[in-house]
Amino acid sequence: MTNEESKHFRGSTIFETLSGCILACVLFGGYFLALLVAIYISFEKGVSGRPQKILWKLMVLLLICNIWNLGQKITYVILDVWMLSDAAVLYSGEKVLARQASIPFAINVLVGDGIVVWRAWGIWTESRMAKLILVILMIGNIGTNIADVIIDITHDAFNRAIVMDYVWSTFSLAVNFFATLLIALKAWYYRRTLRSCETKHNHLRKILILLVESGLVYCIIQITFVLIQIFTVRSELRTLRILTIGISQIINGTAVLYPLAIFLVVNLDQSLADIIHGKSSASATLTTLAPD
Repeated sequence: MTNEESKHFRGSTIFETLSGCILACVLFGGYFLALLVAIYISFEKGVSGRPQKILWKLMVLLLICNIWNLGQKITYVILDVWMLSDAAVLYSGEKVLARQASIPFAINVLVGDGIVVWRAWGIWTESRMAKLILVILMIGNIGTNIADVIIDITHDAFNRAIVMDYVWSTFSLAVNFFATLLIALKAWYYRRTLRSCETKHNHLRKILILLVESGLVYCIIQITFVLIQIFTVRSELRTLRILTIGISQIINGTAVLYPLAIFLVVNLDQSLADIIHGKSSASATLTTLAPD
């Protein structure tokens, strides 16, 4: 590739990286505001109990990965702009940056999926079949995720679409869809049994419906992501690649927000198990978040 061709390529790709960076910054801003709310609640009420402590450790991990992801986006924009200048020289560390670029995104999505499974597991403790399916789907999700990252690292595949991209995304979609379905079925069943207590459980029911609807919205985003990935593998259209970058940032942003949402629900004493089991907020929290 000649110097002029290289500049043309950089000029065409800088729009992609800049768009992804802007979207990542916006989502990080919303995530950070939610994190500040969680920190404030922690100082006010304290962090007691194993579920809350586990959630906080996961949130710290997600914060690190989110900063890592945002730093990558900013670095890529700076490098692309630098390579457009006449004095630019090839940066030897660019390939190293590209090879680890998919790691923080993969961690964020896996942790988010794991928490969804954990929550569904906690309200379906009586069903071995439901738990078995959750375990199988999550193992497939983890395995394909790791395989995708390894291929990205060893074959420099992060900047191009490969089949494993949508294979892993499909497993993640299956995990979230099945877990959301389990929560929705349980919510529907107990909503029918609690019609005589409309006033007492009205606010809790709204929280529950919000959680189910947010899961459905996330599944719709994932379905769109999988379809775009499939078309991107089979086509070289730059528009599809830009859409892939944008939706991947949206998925990354929503994945890191889910643990914060669970933390806020738990600390506001509005747990799903309050509706299902009729327990006190302390024991309900353990039932919901810490399956046996």
